[in-house]
Amino acid sequence: MKTRVLSLVLIMVCVIACRAHALSIQEQITQSTKLEFTTGIMGNVDDNFSPCRLNTDFEFFANGQNLYMICSVEIDSTFSKGNETKRDQPGSGDFIMLRLVTVPNQNFAYTYVFYPLMNKEDYTIGLGVNQNYDWNSDYEYESIISQDRWIIYAKIPWKDMRTTKDTPFTIGVIANRWMRNDGRAFNYPHVVRSMGESYYSESAQLTVPVRIARDYGVNTRVYYTAKYDLLNSQNFKVKDYVGLDFTFRPQQNGSLKLTLQPDYSDIPLDSVDDIYNTLYKPWLQENRFFFKEDLDLLTGSNSYWYSRNIISPLAAIKYSLIKPNTSLILLGAKDQKKQLYNGTDDFYNAFAIRQNIGKSQLSLYAYNRMDNKAAYNNEVLSAMFSRQFWGNNNFSIELSGSTARDSLLADYSSGTSGILKYSFSNITHTLDLSGKYIDDSFRADMGNISLMNRNTFNATYTNYLVFPKSFVSDFSNSVIAQYVTNHNSNDRIEAYVAYRNQSKILSTRAYLGIDASYGDETYNDISYEYKKAFFSLGSNYWSNISPFIRIGGARNLVYRLEKIVDYAYLYGSLESMINPNTSLKLDATYYKYDHPKTESWDNEYLFANLDYAVNFNTGFRFNMGLRFNNIEIPFALYDGYFGYYFNSEWQISKILRVNLGFQSTADHYSYSIDPNPTVYHLYDVTSQSIYLKTSVSF
Repeated sequence: MKTRVLSLVLIMVCVIACRAHALSIQEQITQSTKLEFTTGIMGNVDDNFSPCRLNTDFEFFANGQNLYMICSVEIDSTFSKGNETKRDQPGSGDFIMLRLVTVPNQNFAYTYVFYPLMNKEDYTIGLGVNQNYDWNSDYEYESIISQDRWIIYAKIPWKDMRTTKDTPFTIGVIANRWMRNDGRAFNYPHVVRSMGESYYSESAQLTVPVRIARDYGVNTRVYYTAKYDLLNSQNFKVKDYVGLDFTFRPQQNGSLKLTLQPDYSDIPLDSVDDIYNTLYKPWLQENRFFFKEDLDLLTGSNSYWYSRNIISPLAAIKYSLIKPNTSLILLGAKDQKKQLYNGTDDFYNAFAIRQNIGKSQLSLYAYNRMDNKAAYNNEVLSAMFSRQFWGNNNFSIELSGSTARDSLLADYSSGTSGILKYSFSNITHTLDLSGKYIDDSFRADMGNISLMNRNTFNATYTNYLVFPKSFVSDFSNSVIAQYVTNHNSNDRIEAYVAYRNQSKILSTRAYLGIDASYGDETYNDISYEYKKAFFSLGSNYWSNISPFIRIGGARNLVYRLEKIVDYAYLYGSLESMINPNTSLKLDATYYKYDHPKTESWDNEYLFANLDYAVNFNTGFRFNMGLRFNNIEIPFALYDGYFGYYFNSEWQISKILRVNLGFQSTADHYSYSIDPNPTVYHLYDVTSQSIYLKTSVSF
């Protein structure tokens, strides 16, 4: 009898739990606290915020776990439902976008996008930082469409965002409505990103009177990568490919993350680009989430930290704390030598802290790189002060110093660098002025610095003009000027002025651009005059295909020849949503120089990148790509590059995920094996491997 009663009790508990879990978002809203919020008129961002002809109303609710939103959208015959897409793939129809500034004075917001067909797109965005789509929230929403009304019921978890522990607390709200067939975006409040810091500080205020529930955010993921080197016909050691990710939230706004032997084999190959006629080191976008996350906190207005230097970390740990007026982050990583990556086994360490005092901000940055025995070490310390004044004006100064030694017997060397900036921005105008110096002894081996011993002065002015009823409706015009001198002698190294324009044709049908520049550059004590002009045309008018082309010519310095040479340039790209589950992106760049080919330089070459992706709602994803260039440099025995990859992911359950992939890279070499001018071509595969990764989260 007792057993039967106990069984009935357990069944009732399970039913109640399932019922609670099965509550719709609308039902959860009725059990939450309504927040005071008055929606103002949404204004057209391209027409001095003229009112939207259709109403858009917002209501907000909250409890300890979630923020809730009801958005009621008036629609008519121009309403576009768009199509289904994979996560974080922008849709082709109308949408509502919500940005939440959860920590004041941080110039950082969380973005949630709501589509008629319930596609999910979310990312973070900061001041001067690109959209970070690697961040994902567990937000959910319901979309209900009638003849004249579209209603969104949304649930946004607090645990995915930086928040304060105060009760009550205030967050900023920025809402955007995109009407595809009108080709217009409408914002409330009336702010645009070109306003800089004011974009975040002038967001609409929403007071939350409820206390956010404590969430320790403990999560562990263990994975094993069974990897096989097809080139050398060998397996890798098991111990080298067992990894662990661990996250813990010791404070409400503090996060501790640890990773052991992370495997990045499922990262796509980097796109090929023209790096053969530049004095600058290649800059590759960071595509590993551990290093991308919170990158806005770790770097100032410099390039003294560059995480792509860490090739394949043996272990990395990161702690971040974000409060309303203070942010702090520490990162440490130990790289490992791998024949496949040609990595080092250096230590990398970084620290940053920011403190806001009213409209002023003080930031300190410290970076270190050293070997195992600390015989080699390099340190950089940087301090930045910024101040916002008279509304939209901002001033900042950053001073940095470095020390370095290359062995225990070597003496320390030291160097300095500094940056001074002023900026102004409002809805129609932006102005940026900056000056930077870096001496010839400054070193930042954990960063990405190409050119030393120079002073650089920059000025950029941009204005925005709108003609709503004209054939060419929107103008963005920029004038950029730069002047570079030798830091020690003050001799001029480079000076140029450039003009850039972007315009819309009939609002949505097409957009065009002009990019022209003129200047001179000193190389090996000789001054060379150059000029460039490019014209571009693209369109997002069609829902499933976005073509773009850029064509032009220039007279440019070729460093290998130490000559000014004319060249023609052509770039084209095509992005397509083949169907709701499949996307394609292709881009290609072609150069043709008006000068004969030499043993150390190629006068005609092509770059191409292709990416193809398939995504299913069942949790299966597949993507593949090709990378190609045909640069021929006989002196270097180099005749191009070809790489291809595929990655597949199957999320079998919430805790189990399986990845299968393949990567191959190859170079072509040209060489002669006898006195006769016979040239042979060898297709040399430099790396080729297949992997199967299994990860378990709990």
